[in-house]
Amino acid sequence: MKRWNGLRRAIYRGINRVRWQVILTVLAVNMKRLLAISAQSTVVLSGNARLVVLVVI
Repeated sequence: MKRWNGLRRAIYRGINRVRWQVILTVLAVNMKRLLAISAQSTVVLSGNARLVVLVVI
């Protein structure tokens, strides 16, 4: 995720702003994966179709 979705370097400064950048990036990745899964005629969940789970403490 870090390499392909722009999380290698933070755009903003500060922990809260970086946290929001990570949250929004994870949401975008999950939405792209859900759209890819729903576009298939038969939905088969395999190891490649996992969603990213983010736990914010």
